[in-house]
Amino acid sequence: MVCNVRSRDGLCGALFRDVGRLTANLHSTFASLPQSNKFARRRRTIYRAGEPSNTVAIIHDGWASAYIQLPKGNRQILSFLLPGDITSAAAVFEDRSEVTIEAVTDVEYCVIDKHQLSEVLQAEPEVFNTFSKLWARRKNEIENLAADLGHRTAEERVARLILALYGRHAERDMIREGWFSFPLRLQHIADATGQTVVHVSRVLSSMRRQGVIELEERSLAVRDLAELRNIGGN
Repeated sequence: MVCNVRSRDGLCGALFRDVGRLTANLHSTFASLPQSNKFARRRRTIYRAGEPSNTVAIIHDGWASAYIQLPKGNRQILSFLLPGDITSAAAVFEDRSEVTIEAVTDVEYCVIDKHQLSEVLQAEPEVFNTFSKLWARRKNEIENLAADLGHRTAEERVARLILALYGRHAERDMIREGWFSFPLRLQHIADATGQTVVHVSRVLSSMRRQGVIELEERSLAVRDLAELRNIGGN
């Protein structure tokens, strides 16, 4: 079963769990910022690339994706957003989003005014450093994705995607009896790994036959972590 990120200090209070705890005083400062709680149905757009926005969103429950639309109509998913993730750390400093954020599942999220958050960043170096870490992580994800798309096989790409999601769930204590949330459809995986739905289906079927993973509705369990890492080229 899935363990969602929740906070007594408001939905947005969960953000910093992914990069280390702040002092109680700073956590309280961040959590006290005015927050607006929102909800998006599956496949609904939360932010659209190029459109101006004066808010930053943080996922509380559900999954979203960040992607760029390609000229021929297809898309490249850059990352999947889990509970506790900010939609874009860079968005705090930009007037417009460079990516589209779409709900993969029904999503509960909160929004914070950019200007108010910017004031906190300027006044509190520890909060600024936390956002810098978030931005650096996202940058590293994009760089790894570029290497995967350019130099790795289809099997390696899918394995590395599963490993990355497994690791993020493990860091947040969101794995229960080996299972973690995996609501991705074949098209999501194809768009994230740069291949066809048919090929993704074959790769997943092969992993299941080998006993590397188990897949049930909206959940995945890694049964042979060593072999999954071997397939991913780790």
